[in-house]
Amino acid sequence: MILEGFKFSINFLKDNFKKLITIVSIPIVFELILNSFNSISEITGNSITFYLVTTAGLFIQTWAQCILIIFIADKTSTRSISDLYIYTLYKLPLVIMWSLFVGLAATLGILLFILPGIYIGLRYAFYIFEIILSSKKSTQAMKDSFAMTEGKVMQIFLYILPLMITVILLSVFIYSLSNFYIIGILYNYLIIIFTTLYSYYLYNNIKSSTDGT
Repeated sequence: MILEGFKFSINFLKDNFKKLITIVSIPIVFELILNSFNSISEITGNSITFYLVTTAGLFIQTWAQCILIIFIADKTSTRSISDLYIYTLYKLPLVIMWSLFVGLAATLGILLFILPGIYIGLRYAFYIFEIILSSKKSTQAMKDSFAMTEGKVMQIFLYILPLMITVILLSVFIYSLSNFYIIGILYNYLIIIFTTLYSYYLYNNIKSSTDGT
């Protein structure tokens, strides 16, 4: 499964690279503007403005992930890029709200004994996919995303672990070579694209087995 996930992700990225970069071009521009504002204003790391700008950056990256999910799920769709932007912006507040919920629950679990936090995070590993790809209410999408991972926590963990190790090692190497924020942003979006592809492969397999298709 792990090798198949990497193979799917690499092939999809290779076959659709220009389209994928085009899709995330607007989020990339927004992040470049935010980081330029940081540099020009010389915002310190402990200021309120810094945290606001960082949060805005995370929201933009989440939006990019939502756009990618729609495209990956149906790359043959005739939906225009502007339609992808509009639809995902409509869904984005729900994704952010539930992201905060999952993040808070996982953090509380980690503060208790670490393992409960990891467990919660893995049980809700596919909530963004369910919210974005289904027409259900967000509460039902969250319930379904939790239900579909029942008995599959270890499988998800072992699937994600090689990706996490690869990303960490690659990030250390990339950031040791350059301090330019432009390179960092472009690298971040390549990671977002690849991790979304890799996660979608497992989501699609688990979803298919859960639905009995």
